[in-house]
Amino acid sequence: MSEHKNARLLPHQREQLQAEVAAGRSSYRQLAGRYGVSLPTVQRWAKRSGGQSRPLGRPAGVTRPQRTPAYEAAVLAHRDAHPDHGPVRIAAELRPRFAQAHRGTALAVLQAHGRTRPARPKKEAPALAGGAAPGADGRAVPAQAAPGPGL
Repeated sequence: MSEHKNARLLPHQREQLQAEVAAGRSSYRQLAGRYGVSLPTVQRWAKRSGGQSRPLGRPAGVTRPQRTPAYEAAVLAHRDAHPDHGPVRIAAELRPRFAQAHRGTALAVLQAHGRTRPARPKKEAPALAGGAAPGADGRAVPAQAAPGPGL
């Protein structure tokens, strides 16, 4: 098993923990107290089988779906046909044909080919008359007179 510098359990402790969980001798809370780790840490290591050191998720060697040239061509063709569609809508309409259709992937394709729209200009706040400071709602707050000597 591998170990990183912040690991709360040493490899032999992980194996002991997993053996105790498999035998059903102790509750997760008891194990967390015994090993000085949190309950989620015990639960996480209990799910891993046979001294497995890598996180659960994709099996080793399985990668994410790759962007295929056909998918890139479909994204670009869709953008050409519908210049007002953004990556979210493009991905939604291509999903029946491509399993990897995702808004992030469509955006990456559009960016790689320089086909994203320029950002909308930000609206500037209107200038306030007389140098008044803006209030919480953005409207001008009238300047207050300084208190007189009698106050």
